[in-house]
Amino acid sequence: MKAHIRERLEIARANAGASAVVRVATTNPITERHYTFTELAALWSLSYETTRRLFVNEPGVVSFGDAYRVPESVVRRVYTRLANQ
Repeated sequence: MKAHIRERLEIARANAGASAVVRVATTNPITERHYTFTELAALWSLSYETTRRLFVNEPGVVSFGDAYRVPESVVRRVYTRLANQ
């Protein structure tokens, strides 16, 4: 993985620990939190286009025409995959 992406993932990991919001994990994709590419870009400190490239063809991402929503379980799967490269 490129160094700048690894660094941003480390920053995101550190910021995630500082969050005061606690979410209950769910296995139901209908009721779990869904993110936009813009929200994920801000959360991970990446550009919109980089975030879009990471998620647009990922299984489980929901699209409504040009609008995409990424379930939290997919976000976790991609993050784990990127962090372990």
